[in-house]
Amino acid sequence: MDCDVDYLSNLPIEIFLHICSYLDINKSLPALKCVCKQFKFILSDDLVWKSRVAGRWFPNEKGIEVDWLEACKCIENEASYLRDPSTCDQLVSERAHETDIDALHILENHKTIFTGSRDGLIKIWNINTEEKALEKSMILPCAHNGWIWRIESEDCHSIYSCSFDHSLKHWNFSGDNLVEVWSLDLKFPVLSIKLVNENVIAAGVHKEAVLVDRRTGTSFRTIFKDNHVKLCLEMINDNYLLANGAGKKICCYDLRNDKDEVVSFNFGQVTPLVPLHLATQQNIMYVADGSSKFYSADITKNEPLALRGYCGYDAQGGANAKVFGMFASYTSLIFGLNTGSSSRLAFWRTKPYSLKEEENRYSVLVKSGEMLNLGCSGSICSKMHYRDSMVAAAHTMSNDLVCIVPKEFILYSP
Repeated sequence: MDCDVDYLSNLPIEIFLHICSYLDINKSLPALKCVCKQFKFILSDDLVWKSRVAGRWFPNEKGIEVDWLEACKCIENEASYLRDPSTCDQLVSERAHETDIDALHILENHKTIFTGSRDGLIKIWNINTEEKALEKSMILPCAHNGWIWRIESEDCHSIYSCSFDHSLKHWNFSGDNLVEVWSLDLKFPVLSIKLVNENVIAAGVHKEAVLVDRRTGTSFRTIFKDNHVKLCLEMINDNYLLANGAGKKICCYDLRNDKDEVVSFNFGQVTPLVPLHLATQQNIMYVADGSSKFYSADITKNEPLALRGYCGYDAQGGANAKVFGMFASYTSLIFGLNTGSSSRLAFWRTKPYSLKEEENRYSVLVKSGEMLNLGCSGSICSKMHYRDSMVAAAHTMSNDLVCIVPKEFILYSP
């Protein structure tokens, strides 16, 4: 063999990329980029990563920017983690609160969980992957004078919480201390909040949703002027705000044009139940009503909600699971399900569509993955939060806190 010939450099690009398709995106491929300038040049092309996820994710939609390398990481990490129980550790803190846990939030540092309960307490938990334990790091008594219903974060330091006591609060989290920055009395029980640009939108048992300046803690505008309870707020493409409520109607607000109800979906036409959970994926809205069914619609085309299927099954194969949480990731819709005998996770994986299928693209989903148990058999969950292949869930009655963490979790950023 001629040792002076650089066989790797002379490989056709197609063969090189075929070899790369078998390599791990977190370890092997980054090392391969450092071998030579040619490899770095090839692996720096967005088209390489876009092609790598073809067949496993929606293609790029017009006007939507996609970081294809980041999309690859999310897809391949998620595919290898939560769908396989052997790749995950389950961390449990028994009796995390004395009363029901209604608010759960994983910080973007992937090391901290915030919990809020009906006793007005906020507790902060460290995720110790080495000891495989949830460690309570802080208790903030009397954070609110009523049930804490939602906790959100702008980053690892700016935390927001809302409560039945009518208050919306902004906190500064330094890692070992939580300090109140401002508190606003909104004169109605606050059930949902959403961070949008420089504002926080608050809604609940009130005929209007309120926009609040996050910097000063002052309200300055109202939207969604109806008489329905707002149970959940969600965003699509940073432009459209969705709100669902007890009126069985899902409304859309265009934040750019200040126009109320650009699209309005009458959920009562497809189910007698209340739309409890919202999730969005590009321009697609997914809705779950707490039963075993979920629905979908294209928010930009004013299309009606379409029955899509069952999100989970019980041990006998029947569609009796009840949804207690729903989140959308790059690759999947993740459902938290109570099946009557246990609480589990189920995944519906997005599937690419051809140009001929474009009109029906929001309905192209396939069932995927095993259902992972959330705690012991017979245990029922009430709340869930999903972030980057991590899941936190709260159990009813026992008030246990459980967190599912990939054993080889790799922190990456866009």
